[in-house]
This record gives sequence, structure tokens and C-alpha cells, in this order.
Amino acid sequence: MSFFDRLKKTLSTKIRNKATIDTLMFLFIWITLTSLLSVNYFPFKPLSISDVAPFDIAAPRSIEKEDKAGTEEAKMKAAKEVNTVYSIDTTINAKVLKSIEDSFAGIAEIQKVIKGDLQDGRDEAVLEIRQKIPIPMAEKTYTTLMNADPEFLENNMKLTVMNIIRGEMEKGIKDETLMISIKKAREKASALRIPSDYIAAISDMLGNAMKPNIIVDWNATIREQQRRIAEVKPITFEIPKGQIIIRKGELVTPKQIEILEEMGIYRPNIDIEGLAGAAILVVIVILIVLQYLKQHQPKIFQDDRLLFLLSIIVVAVAVISRWSTKISGFLTPIATASILVTMLMDYRLALFITAFLSILISIFTGNIAPGAVALITGTVAVLSVSKVTRRWDLITATLIVVVTNILSAGVFSLINKESLKMISINSFIWGGLNGTFSCLVAIGAMLFIENLFSITTNIKLLELSNPAEPLLQRLLIEAPGTYHHSIIVGNLAESAAQAVGADPLLSRVGAYYHDVGKLKRPYLFIENQLGMENPHEKLAPSLSTLIIISHVKYGLELAKQYQLPEPITDIIVQHHGTSLVAYFYHQAKMKCTESIIEEDFRYHGPKPKTKEAALIMIADSIEAAARSLSQPNTNRIENLVTQIINDMLKDGQLDECELSFKNINDLKKSFIKTMNGMYHTRIEYPEKIEKDISDAAKVRKLYTFAKPTNKLSQK
Repeated sequence: MSFFDRLKKTLSTKIRNKATIDTLMFLFIWITLTSLLSVNYFPFKPLSISDVAPFDIAAPRSIEKEDKAGTEEAKMKAAKEVNTVYSIDTTINAKVLKSIEDSFAGIAEIQKVIKGDLQDGRDEAVLEIRQKIPIPMAEKTYTTLMNADPEFLENNMKLTVMNIIRGEMEKGIKDETLMISIKKAREKASALRIPSDYIAAISDMLGNAMKPNIIVDWNATIREQQRRIAEVKPITFEIPKGQIIIRKGELVTPKQIEILEEMGIYRPNIDIEGLAGAAILVVIVILIVLQYLKQHQPKIFQDDRLLFLLSIIVVAVAVISRWSTKISGFLTPIATASILVTMLMDYRLALFITAFLSILISIFTGNIAPGAVALITGTVAVLSVSKVTRRWDLITATLIVVVTNILSAGVFSLINKESLKMISINSFIWGGLNGTFSCLVAIGAMLFIENLFSITTNIKLLELSNPAEPLLQRLLIEAPGTYHHSIIVGNLAESAAQAVGADPLLSRVGAYYHDVGKLKRPYLFIENQLGMENPHEKLAPSLSTLIIISHVKYGLELAKQYQLPEPITDIIVQHHGTSLVAYFYHQAKMKCTESIIEEDFRYHGPKPKTKEAALIMIADSIEAAARSLSQPNTNRIENLVTQIINDMLKDGQLDECELSFKNINDLKKSFIKTMNGMYHTRIEYPEKIEKDISDAAKVRKLYTFAKPTNKLSQK
């Protein structure tokens, strides 16, 4: 019983519902991973403003920090450098021109009053009108205008004043340039060819009527300041890893607190958004992995033992990575999880886990480079160990992973424009250590995990294929014929497995052990008799059948005794399925007068459930039947293989395995090719073929072995 089985049995006394166990497992993973992701989101205030630092605080990582005060100062300077924007206020122009028109209109009205016949109230009317004239005038100017010809006043003087003022004011007049503009206007008036008293009157009106019309355009000024402020780039400064932020004994300043907060050392409040995001991310990833397992790996999905192991691997690597990122982001052992999941479960699942853990690393470090390095190295690790069939392959895979980690860490350091010293440290020190550590830990942990959880890995199969294994040694010494037969079946099954996408290593090793039950009474099986008298000739067919069938039961007992893994045990139990021991069945029918029950002469099954068990079943029958061919050749072997497979299909022995019709055709080709290579076949004359094939078919149907004397016996 594995560790997990014992643990589950203990828990089952208190928790009997599988759904409850699965829910607890889900919560364990979710809470643990969310906690790891959310460390930076919980409040943490080692120091406050004006505290005296009790020790030096150094930067745990390199960052590029914005100098907010410097940036604000630069923005204020840029705003101050903007020149005030002025614009001409056309309403002032209109008011000035209107005042000129009103002034001349007032003069004209006074002239009419003075020239009128009525004398009563004339002085009061003139005074009232004069007070309404908007442009102040000197007395002399007033007198000149009063005495001027009304037509000249309207068509000459008024138009002249308005044209001169309009020309000057359209250029724009500031307060400080008003006198200059008046001077220019008077110079234009003095150039007129009219009497001097009129020129003086016009000059007086120009001086009193003209007004500054250039004002500050605050809206335009503010827009220009905002544009200049937006152009100011943030002022930044780099804080390298290890630089002292606060020295012991210093008073902590707001700027230092800001840097600590940027570094993640100081957090005044809990970050609800970040915490929620981390929790949702973990849930999404878990659901994706579970959905993948449900659709493509149902065996893993339904096996709590493997789900528990997957949880432990992911959580353990995540915890170690969280700690190791404090040293360096390139020191995260993601490849450990990649290798373990590949060799213990499935390489496609390992790619999922590698991608997820790489995302975690990027979140932990706040930098995409360590996560990208972890993803590349983990993917290479998955590809390197997915087809391990020899121990040397593990060493090769380790070297590949180490080199990949070194190169990828160096490349991303170059992309980040690190110094040559940092590139060397990240690449050769952290990258090299990480690659080596990840592989060694994975290989060491795998040997421990496969025993703890009763999981069969390629490494375990390689160990079992060693001829020095105790059970194989017994088979070689006590049943040499069975041992030789098993080796040949292993070669046949391995080649066939490669042809149909089954596991070649499991097929070969399973074939080595499929007949270990014959160690119980090896001399009762024809391949071990070597010239001895066949004991079955003196036994009843029913008893011989029980002896033959019992080798499956004894094989299961030996598998438990020698702690063979479950896939090998399944092959031992399934390699005969429910097939008929035809030879003794037919003997019983000939010797007994009473009715014979066919089921009594069949193996107890079950039928092969996997491709590997089915391949060994077919290879076992082919190897046994082929030894009865007196002169094997291509045609005979081809017909023999085809007939054996067809017989198994008709008998329903291959109904429960995963072989498709295409697989069956590929199997035939593989077995024929391998058998031809083993027997070095030659072409024979057609007249001999029919008889020999017929004999071989009888051997298969009777399920017998051929003795050296070609006398038929049972298997």
C-alpha cells in the first residue's frame, strides 16, 4: 500500500465523501498559491516617517525609480518659461470707433441747437449734449469743431480720425506702447493737407480716443503651459540591487518611504484589487488544468493519488521559487516540476504546469525575464525527459537543461542591457546553479516519490529490465526456456509498440515478466522440459488446464511478493485475457462422454485493457506458434501473424484495449518484419507453403508448444 493509500485510508475514517477530499485538495492549492502571490498585497510597515532607522536597509532588487519631486520641479520650470499669450480685443476697437462716431454726432447736434431760432434753454441744451460727448476735448478743439462746416466735419474729419485710429489699433496697442501709437497717429494727421487748427483738433481727439487693445489671453496661456508640462519626461534614477536606501541612525524621510513602497518593503494598506486578482488567476489556472485532465487525461483526473502528488509538486516548487526570487529571479527551480510531472504523469500536463509556474515567477519578480527563462528551460526539460529509455538519457537531459538555462539567462540579461558583470552572474552562476539543482532534485525526488506513491516511471522500468533483478535471475535459472521465450516476446512487443504509439519500454519489460508464474512448476511447461517426458500426457485434460491457467495466478502472487509495479502486474494478469486452452479443451471433448463446459477451459481474464497488454498477448501467441514452423519464410510468417490476430479479434480478446483498425494493420507489419529478421527467412517453393501454414494454424488453434521432436504439447 502506497503512502497516499495509507493517508487516504486514515482520512476516510473521518472524511468518507470523495467530493469532500477533492474540495479540500482544491482549497489547499488555491489558498497556498494565492497566499504566495499576495505577499506583496498585505500591509507591512517596518518604519514610518521620522523614525530612526535601527539598521541599514538595502534595495532587494534593482529598480528604476521616478524622482517625483524632481519631475514636479521640471514641470513648474517648464510652465514658468511659457511666455504670456496676448491677443487683440476687437471689442475695444469697436468701442473706440463708436466713441468717435458719438463724439462727432454730438458736435453736429450742438451745431443744430446753436443755429436754431429758439434761444430759450439753448445754453442748457448745449451743456447737456456736450456732457454726453464720450471723447474729452480741449476747449480749443471743441471751438474748432463747433465752427467747422458740418459737411466737412462729417465726411472729412470724422472719417480721417476713424481711419487713423482703426489702422493703429488693428496693429495692437499695449499699455506701454500707447504713447508710441498716439505719436504715430498724430504724425499721420500732421501730414494731412488741411488747416492747422483742424490738424490740432484731430491730434487732440486721437490722443484722447485711442485705448490699449492688447490683453492677456489666459486660456491660451494655460493651454500652452499644459502642453509644455506634458512634454516634460519623468525624471528617473536607478537604484541598483544592494544599494543602501536608509542607513542606520538616519531619520526616515518621505522620499525614502516612497522608495521602500516602490520596492515592496513598505505597504501602508492591503491591496484589495491585487489580492482579488491573484485569487481569480489561481482559480482560472486550476480550472484549466482540471478541464484538460478531464478531457485528455481521465486516468489522472480520476486518480486522487496523482492529483494529490501534482498538488504537492506545484505547491513545493512555487514555495521554493518564492523564496529563491529574493536571491535572484533566475534561481527558480521550475525545471524540477517540469521533469517530475513529465516522468511521473504526462508531458503535455507538464507543459501546462511549466507555463503556469513561469507566470508566477514573473509576478513574484515583477519582471518578465525570469518568467521567460523559466518557461524556456522548463519546456526544454519536458522535451528532454519525455522519451527517456536509458539512464544515460537522464545525464544528457541534465546537460541540455543546464546549458539552456545558462544561455536563456544570458540572453535576457543582454536584452535588459545589464552590465557584463551582471550578465556573467545571471548566466553562469544563477543559471548554471538553477539548471543543475533543478535536475538533481528532480531525479532524486523521483526515486523517492515513485516508491511513496507507487508510480511506475521509465527509470523504474529500466531497473526492472536489468537481468540482475532477483525475479529475472530466478526465471533464468529455474525456467530458462520461459526466460528465453520472454526475451523474444519483449523484442516483438517493443517493436510493435513503436509502430502503434504504445510505450515501448513498458511493453518490453512487461514481456520479461509476463510468464513469471511458470516458476511455480516450470517443468510442466513445454519450453522448460528440454527432452523430458511431458507430464501432461498422464494427466486429465481438466487438471492440465487448471495447471496451465494457474500460472497467471502464481504470477500475480510473485508480482506482489517482489513488489512489481501496477502496470507490470496488469500485464501478467491480462496477457491471456479469457482465451481458450484449446488443446486440452479438444482432448476433453474427445475423451469425455459427458458434456464439456467451454468456460472451464478458458483463462479467467480480464481481457487486455491497454495497448501494451494487448501487444504482449499477440506477441506471446506469435512467438509460440512460430516455433512450430519447420521452415519459416516470409509468406508463412505473414499468414501466421494474420491468422493469429484475426482469431483474437473474432474471439473478442482485443475488444477492451485501445487498438484501432489502423493499429491492427501496423501491428501486423511490425510483427512480420521483426519475425522475418529473427528467422532470416528464405523463399520456398509454393507447394510446401500450404501444408506448413495449415500445420501452424493447427498449432495456434490448439494453443500448443512444439518440442524438439516436433511432438505437439500444450502451453
